[in-house]
Amino acid sequence: MALSFCYAPPISTQYIFDNQDEPTTVQKVREACQHISLARGCQINLVTNTKIKASMPLLDTPGFGYNISMTGGVQDALLKARGDLLNQSSLKIKMTLQISLVSDISADLFTDLVNLLNVKINVIPPKQHHSSLLSDNPTRIEMIGLPQQVEECRVRVLVLLDEKKNNLKTDVVELPLKLHYLICGRKRCGLLPIIEETSTNIYFPSPFLQRPYEDDDYKAKIYITGEKSSQVARVKDMLNKLAVQKAKSMYHKDTDLSSRKIDWLLLHRRDDLRKIMHDNGAYILFPPLGSGKTKVTVYAENRVNAERTLRSLNLQACSIYEASFYFNHTEDSESLENRASFFNSPLHLATFVSDLSRISGSEVLYRAEQSCIEVLGSERAIRNVYQRLQEMQFLQIFHHQTIFKVESSNDH
Repeated sequence: MALSFCYAPPISTQYIFDNQDEPTTVQKVREACQHISLARGCQINLVTNTKIKASMPLLDTPGFGYNISMTGGVQDALLKARGDLLNQSSLKIKMTLQISLVSDISADLFTDLVNLLNVKINVIPPKQHHSSLLSDNPTRIEMIGLPQQVEECRVRVLVLLDEKKNNLKTDVVELPLKLHYLICGRKRCGLLPIIEETSTNIYFPSPFLQRPYEDDDYKAKIYITGEKSSQVARVKDMLNKLAVQKAKSMYHKDTDLSSRKIDWLLLHRRDDLRKIMHDNGAYILFPPLGSGKTKVTVYAENRVNAERTLRSLNLQACSIYEASFYFNHTEDSESLENRASFFNSPLHLATFVSDLSRISGSEVLYRAEQSCIEVLGSERAIRNVYQRLQEMQFLQIFHHQTIFKVESSNDH
């Protein structure tokens, strides 16, 4: 049994993969691989990309990060090891905020945040004499760290600027994460009137926060800033009342998706998922990354919004393709010997699945008992793997059949 996949932070247009200190990053990943390998009883190899840049966009293409290959006798052990690696990832991202109309921002302002969230914050001042318009001369604030911490840091930086630079009052309300998008309404239609009426700012956390103990009622902080304490208190009261109303009328529905497709969505389609929730005023509750669980729950204000959300989610899942390449035995003794030396060698298998994964950006699994290579990824990734296998002449005599799994976008 062999498994290989590209190893990088979740893909989003909101940030880039930061790898300024690659030796340290590689060392941490190797240590994690060694620890998990001993715990799960499998072999784990890390392949680094020599062409990787210190900072680069995260795209659904090969060559943007590292590659992990695993070999072992039990598929469950490999999948659990994969889940451990995804959850314990030490790969960092860099998110940049462009702040206009706020002058003299100092890095010292964020010292407490740096220590609290274990992130690095760089303040890059505006270019001199770039434009006479203040809005064309933004200060850039770079936040570097683990995705979870950087997402939280983004909100805290904006709140801190409101407090220290704009002299606004601040308060916090904690509400169940599953109600946040319901409170906002479809395309924020329920939230915008509150902001306009009270002249306040409302900052919501990322919908992909890691929930402790898989608590469905996990509460997350919403920050409110405004010129007057009375305005802030009024908004806090309005949000609490809205949460009570939405909880009473809330409609939820469960659906099952392939666990590997769920992981792919969380790793490669994060922006699309965020847009689905924003457009429908609904929250999608996913199981933890790499958990192997299949249940997904949608929370919405009514059945129509929930069904619309599920259709959009299923459409995303259907854009993830699966292909199975089967190999069989031949009568030729020399061919059998070549086959045995290739497919029975853990080193050859690890290199083989890693090559297929790296050139395609897909996830590749080899099942020894079925002599089958399973590939999961985008349409282009599947095409790349198919083309690569066709170019490997010595495999052609063993190739028996290829099965492509095409899923309908209808409701499950």
